[in-house]
This record gives sequence, structure tokens and C-alpha cells, in this order.
Amino acid sequence: MAPRWRERLARLDWRLVFVVSLALHLGALAVRHASFTRTENLRAGFTLAEKGYLGDPFSRPTGPTAHVSPVYPVVVGAVQSVTRNEQRTVTILSIIGAIVSACSAAMLIPLARRMRLPEGSGALAALLWIVPLFAWIELGGEHETTFTTAAVLATLLVLFSVLDRSELAGRHGGVLGAVTGAAAHFSPLALPMVVGATTLGVLAKWRSLRVRPGFVVGFVAALLIVVAPYTIRNRRVMGSTFFIRDNLGLELAVSNADDAKPTAEANAMPGAAMDRHPFITPDAADRMRAMGEVAYNKSRQREALDWIGSHPAGFMRLTAQRAGYLLLPFSRRGYQRVIAAALTIGMLVGLVLLWRAGQHSTVAIVVGALAGYEVIYLFVQHDVRYVYPMLWVESLVAASVPARLLGRARDRAPVGDVASLVDGTPA
Repeated sequence: MAPRWRERLARLDWRLVFVVSLALHLGALAVRHASFTRTENLRAGFTLAEKGYLGDPFSRPTGPTAHVSPVYPVVVGAVQSVTRNEQRTVTILSIIGAIVSACSAAMLIPLARRMRLPEGSGALAALLWIVPLFAWIELGGEHETTFTTAAVLATLLVLFSVLDRSELAGRHGGVLGAVTGAAAHFSPLALPMVVGATTLGVLAKWRSLRVRPGFVVGFVAALLIVVAPYTIRNRRVMGSTFFIRDNLGLELAVSNADDAKPTAEANAMPGAAMDRHPFITPDAADRMRAMGEVAYNKSRQREALDWIGSHPAGFMRLTAQRAGYLLLPFSRRGYQRVIAAALTIGMLVGLVLLWRAGQHSTVAIVVGALAGYEVIYLFVQHDVRYVYPMLWVESLVAASVPARLLGRARDRAPVGDVASLVDGTPA
């Protein structure tokens, strides 16, 4: 039976995954309650449609913004400009989210092959995500997370393709830099993710990989060209030059304070630090409008750094708690906590087995990607939505464990012998 399943998984077509996933997501959407919250992304998109500028994501109008990544509010604004009805807009956004999630599920199959994971790993991971396990993210239409997930997976697909060669030249760096710049417009964390993954991947292959100086030059040049238009917009509209978003100081301030909590949900309770966030408190929004968004965020960053310097024990306690949530992500829904924990544990086992099987570069790239994307969440409040894109990456490595078991069963190896799991040649 196991060999038969392994063969079926190996033959699973990404197009079938897309169709089935889309059908299941749309089916779930049809029976889902249609209410929504005017999140920062929605508010910025509605403002774009109604007033012609990207801004006002908070409890009161504050003017132009770079608080959110630009792609999703632009999508929101485009839909809202057609429907002129917020509920219909969110419904259409939910359908778009279902389509994007189905694309992400289908993408896992070619990505697993590029990662040289055991046969069937991508199919197993895809079978997990064809169902909307985190429906409030995948079908809500309120957040950009499904777009970010697709951008992360597409970027990693290109990254593994680029690093799967014996020499890296300028054209390879240019391709990777352009894709990274595009992904950064969904989430600026795409940049540290790619830098971390590429650096560790190159180090893992340093004996068999030649990196020409042009690779770095090409990467930087292409990245700068792609992000230049929005950077110029920020300089002209926001009055400052920064990389995509300007919200880091504010997030540090609400995450590191006397009344700060490690999770976003706890931090949003009355009396916690989010009470001073302009999304919740009109007085904070009025102060931001008076100072300007960039100046306000810089003042909040100074506030955060002052607190960290004067409360090292409190900062270390919050950091340790947030580190724990990176390993075991928190959700108010118990089954989602179980899924996230299982993926993390499965990934750790999978990384060990891949390393012992000699796939050092794959392990290095995955570890670099995870570290580059998630390191910021040691310092700002945790939410499962923030780390959701990395759960998809973790699912691929976790799926390699049962896929390897099925492979050894097919080859008639003793499945009970753990050592036999690591000496097979991955597909």
C-alpha cells in the first residue's frame, strides 16, 4: 500500500491541486459568515479609491501613509472603485484570496522538487493546504497575508533555481534581485529572507559553487531599480527615504513597554500597550497627524529604545516569550495551535534527516529563509498571521519526513530502523 501511495503522490499534478484547492476554498467561502473588520489595509485601500491617495489606515484620518505594504491596498482600492460598496469589495477580495491560496498550494509541488525533497513531499504539503485551515486569513479579505504567502513561495522557487548551479553570475543576481524587489512590495521581510537564505546557501556550497562579484552587483542593482518608484513616492509624499514601510518604530513601542504583552491578541486587550496605537486610539491618531507619520514613528522608536535600555530584564522576558511563540505559534483556535506546532516539530525532524542525508544546502537555505523572515518577531508582538507564510515553508520540510518513510517502504527498507530513513537518495 505504501509504495502505491508514494507513486500516486509523485504523480500529483499541480493543476489538479489548484482546481481542488480553489473548489474547497470557494465552497468554504460560500458558507462563511460575511462580516468584516475595517483593518489598516482596507482603510488605506478605501481611502485610495475615494480620495486618490494611499493613506488614513488608522482610527482617524492621518494623511498619506507607508504604514502598510502597498500592493494589497492598491488591490482593495481597485475593487472598491468598481463596486463602491465595502461589503461587496470584501466579498470579491475573499474570492481573490481563495484563488491566491489555491495558487500557493499548487506552487508547493514544483518548489519541493527545486528543493530536492523526497518524492511526494510537495504533494503531501499541498494536500494539507488545499483546505482553508486558517479561514480568517485565507478567506477573510481583510489582510494581505495570502498575497505575501504566494510572494514568499514564488521568491523561494526562484532562489532555489538560481542557487542550483555551479556558478553565480550577474544575470543570476539580477533575476533574484528583481524578484526580491517585487516581493518586498508585498512584505519588506522578503529582503532579509532572501539575504539570509542566499548567504547560508552559498556558504553551504562554497566548495562547489563559484560566486562572481557581478552576482552581488546584479542583485543590488535590480533590487534598487524595482523598489525605486515606491521609494521615490515615499520621499516625495512622506518626506523621508526608507525601505517600503515606516512602521517599525511604532511596532517596537507597542511591543516593548511596561504594559506590553508578547502576543498581539493579549496586547490589544484594554489596558495593554496597543491602547496607544493610532489604529485604536483617536488621540494617538491626532498626534500622528500633527507630527506627520514618519516623525511620529521615529518618536515612538525612541520611546521603545529608551524603555528597552532601562528595562533589560523586562525586554529579555518579552523576547524569550516571543521566541517561544516562533517555535509554537499561538492562535486563539486550538486546532490551529496544534497544526502550527506539528509543522514546527515536523520541520525540525525533517531538517535533521535532510542534513544527515547530505542535503546541507537545502537545510542552509531553509534555515536562512526562516531566520531572515522571522527574526524581527523576536522584538515585536507575535501573531500567527505574521508567521503564516513561513508555516507553508515549514510544511514542505515537515512533509519530507512521511515522504521519506513512504520511499523507504517502497524500497522495502525496514521502516522501524531510523538510520534507514537518511541514507536514501532524495528525488
